[in-house]
Amino acid sequence: MLGENFRQLRQDRGIALKDVAKGVVSVATVSKFENDVADLTAGKVTKLLNNMGVTFREFASLSDRSTGHAGAFLFKVISAYRAADADGMRKIVEGQVATYRASKSMIDFADMMSAAGLFCDLTGEVLVDDSDLERLSTNLRSLPEWNEDEVILFGNSLTLLPDNQVYLLARELLNRLDDIRSWNMSLYQDGWTALLNAAEVLMMRDSAYAQVLLRLFNDQEIPLTISLIIYRRRFLNLCYIERNAPTPENKEELRELLDMFKYMSANQLYNRYTRSVKEILDEIL
Repeated sequence: MLGENFRQLRQDRGIALKDVAKGVVSVATVSKFENDVADLTAGKVTKLLNNMGVTFREFASLSDRSTGHAGAFLFKVISAYRAADADGMRKIVEGQVATYRASKSMIDFADMMSAAGLFCDLTGEVLVDDSDLERLSTNLRSLPEWNEDEVILFGNSLTLLPDNQVYLLARELLNRLDDIRSWNMSLYQDGWTALLNAAEVLMMRDSAYAQVLLRLFNDQEIPLTISLIIYRRRFLNLCYIERNAPTPENKEELRELLDMFKYMSANQLYNRYTRSVKEILDEIL
């Protein structure tokens, strides 16, 4: 299974066997590893992953049963969420609630809350108990560090949290971003995605925390290599400005940014913002 996950990751990134094996082991050895015929030490697997620009922690997360492949739990949840399949998501959440109630495992809890948060974002309905919400809040507030699992959980479940907790947790994650960037650029981008989602949720709730959070975001320098994050930040700022001081110029720039999302093939983002702009700004399009 480890080799199979490795092969899937390599193929997804379009990297040839010879490029992965370079300087570590032979191509034949990597092929055997991918086919679960031969084992490799953790050190050599780490070096192979480095040749793909992936950390061992990322690979471990991708190899977990809850993420990273078409049969994985969160893959199914996100697929249903993107398809706006409320009925399908409800069944997934209710099934995971039963799984967690039986196992009491932290992995099952995180999966349940991620699914429940995305379902709530889609429908506005909460399918978990108050005790689950309290546990979610307690777990996120007491994090010793922000890694892949924590960023994913926060980004997916923040619709279940009250405004003050969304704001405080977003500030905590924002304060850790520079450190995250130093060792994991992919997680850094995921962190920004979660933060922008938090600002959007607060704005949709007409919370005063939205403006404060956006001001904090504007103080941060974002690398041009993740331009989509820069455009998203600008878009949310314009939405906030337009709500409070509408101008024809703001409306035109919002339209241009929506076109930019579509041009960048960020279709999910384009569709979502086309809907949210109408809700936030009483339909400017």
